[in-house]
Amino acid sequence: MRGQQQSRTPLLSGSIPGVDKPASRIIYGTLFLHNLPSEEDAFLLLDGVWAAGCNALDCAAIYGGGVCEQRVGAWLRSRSIPRDEIVLISKGGCEGQDKLWCATIADHTHMRSEISNSLRRLGVDYIDCYLLHRDDPSLPVGQIVRFMDEMCSSGMIKTWGVSNW
Repeated sequence: MRGQQQSRTPLLSGSIPGVDKPASRIIYGTLFLHNLPSEEDAFLLLDGVWAAGCNALDCAAIYGGGVCEQRVGAWLRSRSIPRDEIVLISKGGCEGQDKLWCATIADHTHMRSEISNSLRRLGVDYIDCYLLHRDDPSLPVGQIVRFMDEMCSSGMIKTWGVSNW
């Protein structure tokens, strides 16, 4: 499919508040993309997802230690997918299973770095929707909201939400 425009099946789409483009109602999760034997195998899978009409991909910094985001970013570049046609959702704010999914949202320096690293791996200027992967009940919600709003104002993310809270 490299260098060719793929025909795409239209899917029902919806909207994510704060994201200025439609998102397919089916969101493809990239959790196991790193388990495929090669980058080209991952590309072929993503080609099929894209051809089926799915334009929303769910990633996370901890998926495959960042490899899943790297493969999505490499696929976007290799297929010349227009940024305004793809909805990228990524997650962060927690450690991996080896550290029992410990929340890291209280450490704003770490969070900024984590978002920057996701942007670099994906090869994009912004993430459409950034989800905080784990709750930290010891942290006041207002502090989380202010920080995430700051991330939106910085242009690193368009909007944000939560996952597994």
